[in-house]
Amino acid sequence: MRRTVKITAAAALVAIASYAVLGPENVLSRAPNGPPAVYFNGEISEGNVDVMIEQTADLTVNIEVKLSASAYTINFLQLEPEANLAMVDMHMDGISPNFSQVEVGLWRAKAVVPMVGTWVINIGFGEEFIETSIVVR
Repeated sequence: MRRTVKITAAAALVAIASYAVLGPENVLSRAPNGPPAVYFNGEISEGNVDVMIEQTADLTVNIEVKLSASAYTINFLQLEPEANLAMVDMHMDGISPNFSQVEVGLWRAKAVVPMVGTWVINIGFGEEFIETSIVVR
């Protein structure tokens, strides 16, 4: 009994320390009356990229990408974003959804992942990408 308590306490300390160092994962959390969603953004040389990922059904995620480009890079808005989802722990990758342009600088795509878990998603234009991880439930 004592050994179990010590092991459990040690595991809890490791989890707390990991959380403090690494931070929380982007769990697709449910907004009131809405689907679970994760928001993140990043800078590329052509402007700012804002991304919203929402889980709309079992293993289905919708991805919305908005590029706010600087005035001198307006041609970049003609490019379509690229995305890749990978589950590193299970050596699965190659899920690359096709984007549809909604308006200038705004695209949407849908991806279906094969299983629940933590997925790394890279989104970018040309050679520049931003990355985050999401937990699909």
